[in-house]
Amino acid sequence: RTGRPFFDDRAVTEEVLARLRGALDASGLWDELDTDWFLLDGELLPWSLKSTGLLRSQYAAVGAAAGAVFPGALAALDEAEKRGVDLGDLGERQRERAGDAAAFTEAYRRYCWPVRGLDGVEFAPFQLLAVRGRSLAAVPHDTQLA
Repeated sequence: RTGRPFFDDRAVTEEVLARLRGALDASGLWDELDTDWFLLDGELLPWSLKSTGLLRSQYAAVGAAAGAVFPGALAALDEAEKRGVDLGDLGERQRERAGDAAAFTEAYRRYCWPVRGLDGVEFAPFQLLAVRGRSLAAVPHDTQLA
């Protein structure tokens, strides 16, 4: 991140942090790790919460372009092959690319959903990086999240 606040409204930031503190309270990690602070690496979901413009201009644009181009291109390649034009593996490669583009679109859509306020907002932790007095960056993710 750039160091800029994630939310424009400080009250929203405080509510997200309060929910995260509540989850940490319920987990017992404060006592287990003998700490009064955590440095977490994670993802605030959905992506559409803050980055709608990025999603539209980069991710959705790729999916839309692929959806617009591949059906016609694949149909033209199929017709050429039916007429006996030797395309080598071009048709196969383009069908694979079309499948990859569809999978890409499906993948980013799983991280986007409509929210109203903070209802539906989730924090997906990747790793606990540090607590008071020690770094945990070298502890494997699966050990940390167990």
